[in-house]
Amino acid sequence: MARPLPRRRLELVPVGGVSLPFVDRLRPELDARLGVDSIVGAPLSVAPEWTDAKTGRVRSEAIVDALLARADGEEHGPLRLALADAELAAPGEGRVFGEAAVGGGCAVVGLAALRPAKPDDSSLYLDRAVKEAVHELAHAAGLEHCADPSCVMYPSRDIEDTDRKGRDFCAGCRELFSHATLDAART
Repeated sequence: MARPLPRRRLELVPVGGVSLPFVDRLRPELDARLGVDSIVGAPLSVAPEWTDAKTGRVRSEAIVDALLARADGEEHGPLRLALADAELAAPGEGRVFGEAAVGGGCAVVGLAALRPAKPDDSSLYLDRAVKEAVHELAHAAGLEHCADPSCVMYPSRDIEDTDRKGRDFCAGCRELFSHATLDAART
């Protein structure tokens, strides 16, 4: 009987006062969709210089850089996803829902921009968070955008794109993600 292959680990990193009960609702969704075993890691504080004084948005690359620094020296460590209770901005892009170090194992999702207009619509909020988390974690594992508008790897230019696309990978992206995560879990 063949030994089952190990599952890749995922560390969820709360940033800026993220609701831990919300993180606990998100974890099983990510574990099931990505085939990972997640844990909640040590929180990360937002340094004052990461926030744009005019917009109040946090620089997404600063958070990704902090995650990469946390992983420094770890070979084949867990995927890391920062969940920021903030709107994010990227140079040359303006507001973004997330950012990843493509193939670098680290990503961030800004949850504030995903909140629905009706505060009591928690299922829509969770749906958006799952889609953006899966999308950014797949980038962190090395995947690029997909042209299939129903695939989770389709780019989100606005919240309507996020709402239209699915939570799951198309067949091609599923295979690419499986190879990326199995290769990392084996080593």
